[in-house]
Amino acid sequence: MIHKYNRAWPDTASNASIELACYLEKASIQTGGLGEAAHLKNACMLLYPEPYLVWSEWADLLVNAWCDNDFATIWGAAACGKTHMFGAIAMVDWLADPSNTRTVVCSTTVPMLEDRIWGSIEHFYGLYGDANLPAKITSSKHKILYDSGGGKAARAGIYGVAVLQGSVNEAKSNIIGVHLPRMRLIVDEMQATRRAAVEARGNMTKGASRGFKFFGLGNPMSRLDPLGEFSQPVDGWNSININTGTWLTKYGRTYHFDGFKSPAIRDPKKYHFLITQEQIDKQIAEDGENSPDVMTMCRGFMPMESSSAVIIGEAAIVQHRAMESVVWRDKFFTVAGFDPAFSSGGDKAVLSFLNIGFDNRNALVISIDEIIRIKLDMLDKKVLLEQMCKSVISYCQDRDVSISHLGVDDSGTQSAADEVTRISEIEPIRSSFGKVASEMPISEYNNDPCSSMYADKVTEMWYSFAKFIRYEQIRSLIQRDAIYQFSVREVDPNSGRKKKILSKKKMKDYHGVSPDDADSIVIAVDVARQIFGIIPGSDIFNPSGKSRAGQNKEFFKKSQDFYNDDYSGESELNGYDDMPEMLI
Repeated sequence: MIHKYNRAWPDTASNASIELACYLEKASIQTGGLGEAAHLKNACMLLYPEPYLVWSEWADLLVNAWCDNDFATIWGAAACGKTHMFGAIAMVDWLADPSNTRTVVCSTTVPMLEDRIWGSIEHFYGLYGDANLPAKITSSKHKILYDSGGGKAARAGIYGVAVLQGSVNEAKSNIIGVHLPRMRLIVDEMQATRRAAVEARGNMTKGASRGFKFFGLGNPMSRLDPLGEFSQPVDGWNSININTGTWLTKYGRTYHFDGFKSPAIRDPKKYHFLITQEQIDKQIAEDGENSPDVMTMCRGFMPMESSSAVIIGEAAIVQHRAMESVVWRDKFFTVAGFDPAFSSGGDKAVLSFLNIGFDNRNALVISIDEIIRIKLDMLDKKVLLEQMCKSVISYCQDRDVSISHLGVDDSGTQSAADEVTRISEIEPIRSSFGKVASEMPISEYNNDPCSSMYADKVTEMWYSFAKFIRYEQIRSLIQRDAIYQFSVREVDPNSGRKKKILSKKKMKDYHGVSPDDADSIVIAVDVARQIFGIIPGSDIFNPSGKSRAGQNKEFFKKSQDFYNDDYSGESELNGYDDMPEMLI
């Protein structure tokens, strides 16, 4: 008998098999073992000694991450070794209990799968081959199957799935498969994968009596893609910075591997396969130290901004707390914005409801309450227009929002505003995107009229919304489609002296999406600007819409008195008839 780790082993037991058994048992120091992570590391080093697997402090961190978490995302620079290391971890973890383990590794396409994580797994498998492992490999189908006599164990093994191949349902079904006691899902290039790959974990956890693990690997590019979404810190994006190495998320934990701390900087010869100082210096020389490519590929961190031409960058949305919820001081007022599907080249009919009031810090804020996609039947345009407008009116009535507090994009030959007026016998606020910008001041700190800076009304509306964000007056902007639309719409490079945003058509051509959700929100904000005269940077209501350099103290007192008065209804002003004379 062999005595090791306070346990007795058969004389035939190899060092690697002992380490695998202790890893599977999670043999702790208290029981004579070394701890789960140490046994996994030992097994990896025994099975794949140098030069097949060169160990570094980053490899230690990845092994510890695997053992300490059931759900984790890994942010890393290019060439930080995360994919290759997880190929080794996947193989060794499976070898610890091959008849009870099903591991699925994903990448975007078949070539990417074969070039990245499946390629690493196949490399490690090939060091021993079918003759020495309890499995058979089918490279063309990206499968390593446990060699058993049948039953559920016949489906044990390691499977490679290209999640962008075929339909979403096909990709999801390829991931799910049979349920075994130990289930693992590793998603490589998570920033570019389908969300369905992550959602498959819900099904894979069922029946996983000995544990399920999910790990997502990638180069962070956006807070809105799957890697960003499932890496959001529990304390908000502003709680981390480029020097943060790890943080808790709603789902588990995220680990950040900064290329500036690469082991190859210390020893480029030994760690020639990791990102080097020479590669970093070359990238910085080409793109600039704070460029998106350097941030993503060298520092393994979320870029500051994707483009200097965007009106509302994703980083600004996070930095200025627009995604955070609001705690109201007391009452708030509700307005709505409607962007019809067929106006200005849009794809969807979208209705948004926004609340305006003072938060518990006595700051005037606008909170996105609800975004509704109006269901459209394939009817002729006249019938479709009537159907949409009746739905919009019904939604407003259900929420006690007067049609006089509804803004409607009045672009296009068939006017939704006219139809709303005909049905409800109340005139909504018309927001024609193509008309000239208004004479309202640009902000509390810039008295110039909007018409002096913006080429048209829609540009004014978008830039005003951006300024409300920068003055930290927007809250609850959490709908992913809307955030993406806001964060990619750019200034038209041919706009001339006055700023002009890209048209919906050009935005669809460039980014593959129409900004209908975002447009409905800026329409509703424009309603608040017109009704209440609110201005970016201001903390008081002003129905005149005129500039108030130095603040109108008398108006401020009156608006506060009204705001603190009791009135019927919990949260909304229901039209002009309900408003005090000073707000009409």
